[in-house]
Amino acid sequence: RASQPRLQFTYSELIQNGRLLTLPLVAGDLHSLLADEDKKRLYVAMKDNLLSTSLDDITQNPRKLFWPASPDRVQECLMAGKDSELECANFLRVLQPFNQTHLYVCGTGAFNPRCAFIASSIFHQSEHQILSYSLTECGKGKCPYDPFQKTASAVVDGELYAGITSDFMSRDSAFFRSLGSRHVIRTEQYDS
Repeated sequence: RASQPRLQFTYSELIQNGRLLTLPLVAGDLHSLLADEDKKRLYVAMKDNLLSTSLDDITQNPRKLFWPASPDRVQECLMAGKDSELECANFLRVLQPFNQTHLYVCGTGAFNPRCAFIASSIFHQSEHQILSYSLTECGKGKCPYDPFQKTASAVVDGELYAGITSDFMSRDSAFFRSLGSRHVIRTEQYDS
């Protein structure tokens, strides 16, 4: 038996009740949703942005953390023949709770993956924040280069487990364990 949603609304009902949140998104920009039931927040990983909104009412005070790819990486991506809108941006692909106070988030970074520990409290400071490149770390082995590649990830006991394609050409699919105190490990290279 197919599961049924708890509530159903038509588009016109949402418009009429003012409970529709519209975002300027292109198909493929939105990737991951993470519900934090303790803090009653919904995190949304998208192109160049991490959105935080209320679980009770997503239209209530949405907050954005702007995290674009570095301009140098965007230029290199364009010179490699990639599409400016669909590939040469920072598509957030890993969105995991790290502990009670931080999220671990990774993006494609215009084919130069980057990751960051993001304090959930940053969304209380102001409506729009910008994540500085200096607060990010290399995301190789944690996030795919290509935004069209599928990703699976989980943080367990402070370690990130990620199933990704791990090279620029998306030819090497691998499963990695990183973060934490143990050495980084991965499945055998080019074994897929």
